[in-house]
Amino acid sequence: YAHALTLPANHLMQLNCSIGGAHATSRIVSYFGYDAVAYCEIEVPDTAERIADSVMSVELNVASLPSWTKKPIKLCPILPLRRFRIAACTQPLHGFDYLEGLSPGLLGQWLDYHFALGIEHFTMLDADGSFGDPLRSYVHSGRAEYVPHWSRKFGGPVYDAMASDPSAAQFRPILLEVEAENFCLWRYRGRADWVVVLHSPDEFLHVASEADVVRGPGPGSLSRFLDALEPQRHGLSHVELRQVLYGGPEVA
Repeated sequence: YAHALTLPANHLMQLNCSIGGAHATSRIVSYFGYDAVAYCEIEVPDTAERIADSVMSVELNVASLPSWTKKPIKLCPILPLRRFRIAACTQPLHGFDYLEGLSPGLLGQWLDYHFALGIEHFTMLDADGSFGDPLRSYVHSGRAEYVPHWSRKFGGPVYDAMASDPSAAQFRPILLEVEAENFCLWRYRGRADWVVVLHSPDEFLHVASEADVVRGPGPGSLSRFLDALEPQRHGLSHVELRQVLYGGPEVA
């Protein structure tokens, strides 16, 4: 289908970009024939740290079409972010008070346990804003990013009510879970070598590699497990883990 399309003429035009007094000629790439991505490689000015929280804009023009005008496109500069070897994502969590009532201290134990295994950073999402205070110290220490009211941010008021109001007729607290997972994974693109999806504090990773069976799993065991896969990392799409149920009433 895409190959049968006629290549639009604008794909062949040179866009000139200017931002903050710097100028560059763009490279245009089209992956499907009916859209295009323009790359403007402009050196970051020395004032980047001072303007990181402000809004900048990029202006586009075409030398062959001087009459063509386009309003400046607003950009939000982002400074280079800290890199991680192993990071983790959660599903949209909900009802911290209920969780704390069932198992006091579980959230902190869950986080600290996985930090000990080798995870360096968590992206934590919730549906109702209830995890803000419990996560405050982890966010301030740089070990976690907290995204509250995920359904409100992504889906708007209707989805927010369905995800955060227990009295709603169609209460679905983990609504938009797939979208949340994709959001989190893309947040770590270029920032983390490995990203693990740990849905909620009732799931614990357990690493039992051959070496750790001898000395027992402990601090850094997840990092050691991934060491063996490191040479193949760029050829892997994902690593599947087996789930083992534990806890609860005895089953004969």
